[in-house]
Amino acid sequence: MKKLVLYVSRTGTTEKIAKELSTKFDADLIKILPEKEYGSYFNALMRVIIEKVVNEQAASGTPYRDFSGYDVVFVGFPIWAGDMPTFLQDFLQNSTFGGTKIIPFATSMISGIETAEKTLKRVCPGSTIIEPYVCNKKTMNQYPNWIMRLNSFLKYL
Repeated sequence: MKKLVLYVSRTGTTEKIAKELSTKFDADLIKILPEKEYGSYFNALMRVIIEKVVNEQAASGTPYRDFSGYDVVFVGFPIWAGDMPTFLQDFLQNSTFGGTKIIPFATSMISGIETAEKTLKRVCPGSTIIEPYVCNKKTMNQYPNWIMRLNSFLKYL
């Protein structure tokens, strides 16, 4: 079974989980970058808010690809303004996934993953979204259980 971890990380928090998943599940690893960097925390915060308010989608700086050869694709990202980063949406929407199973994981201070999960379904039509997980202050202790569920699930694919 061929696996891949795609991820976005500005501070390194999501990257840490992405690297753990890549090692644990013997998956390829690709970091998705924006076409234009977000800069400092304050600049990034302002830009994300503006993108959300004016419904502007930032472009991916990572070339689009065909991932339909993968059985499972983990997609990791921080929650920005309640959703996944718009440049990640651009990347996913313009890449090919076919019927790939997508396992989303997100990092957040307090937000849930529900809105991002809906966005993921919209930008990756034809894929199946399974076992979403958000790591925040409330759910940090659930990480080991999520990994156990993934181990069980991936055995039967």
